Order: sequence, then C-alpha cells, then structure tokens
Amino acid sequence: VANGLYLVVMLVFTGNLLLTLMVTLALILIFMCLAGLTFAAYGIDFGPVESLGVSIFVGLSANYLLHIAHAYHRSTISDRSVKIQRAIYVTGSPILWSAISTMGGSAFLFACRTWLLTELGILIVSIIGLSLTFSLGFLLALLSWVGPIPIDGNLHSWDLVAVIRFCLRCIRKDGRGQEDSDSC
Repeated sequence: VANGLYLVVMLVFTGNLLLTLMVTLALILIFMCLAGLTFAAYGIDFGPVESLGVSIFVGLSANYLLHIAHAYHRSTISDRSVKIQRAIYVTGSPILWSAISTMGGSAFLFACRTWLLTELGILIVSIIGLSLTFSLGFLLALLSWVGPIPIDGNLHSWDLVAVIRFCLRCIRKDGRGQEDSDSC
C-alpha cells in the first residue's frame, strides 16, 4: 500500500511518468535487497520490528531518491550528463552527510541489550546504506541512460502534460480521416 501511495504522490508532484517509474523501480529494488539482507544474510525472522519498520523504511529509502529526482527534474539543462552533475552538486553533499549522521546515530543501537533495539539499528543502517547506494549509483546511472530531458522550456519528455499533448496530436485527424503527418 505504501509503495502504491508513494507512486501516486511522486507522479502528482513531479508530473513525470518516466521519472516516477525510475524512482519506483529503485525503491522496489532497495526493498528486495533489504529483504535478502534481513532474512538470508542476517537470519532475522519477520517480527514486530520488521512489521512496524516496513512503513517507516519506505520513507527512509525514498528520501534520497526523491531529492536526486527532484534536482534532476528541476534542471532546465538539455544535456543528461550536465543535468546529473548539477543534481549531484545540489544534493550530493547533503545526502551523503544525512546518511552518515543517520547511520552513526543508529549504530549506537548495536550495543543495546534488548534484541529488538539492536535489530532496529541493524535494519536502519542497512536501509540507509542501500538507499544511498541506489540513489547515487543505480538511479544516477539510469538517469544518464534514459532520463527525461527538457523538450520545451520547463516541460520534459515524459511529463504528463507532454504525453497528453503528444496523444492529442496523434489522434487529431484532418478532414480526410488521415492522421496529420507532422503532428506525430
């Protein structure tokens, strides 16, 4: 439910279908890696910490992805590599220091005598590390490959407005019932 809501909110705020799908894919991959780490590598069973953490971990893992996606999307530069450099310049340092401080603060939970708190610390450090890796690694690589670029001022390819305009041009027909050749 949280991932579906995340998808809708991201689509509303960015207005870009491709960017929303890219960030959602990264989020799903983060959760698959976290599940693999939690159950296979750490040997932790699904208990109260995991059931409460699922909704919290969506927010923790989405934070860095959204900051990079927002910085990339708001740039009006038409070259993908320069857009990525700008997004890293704007968000890279704050994201990195946020991750370091969150992991550092959560590392103190490792020394707790109560297993639930130790488990919580392990999971928070893991999700922040995965989110940082996927934000600065996977998402930036995906954006450099197929990231949306500006096509008309602030309007990017795959923006909902651009998609709707394109579809309207494609279904518009001239008087003979033929598609307008220069509209699609």
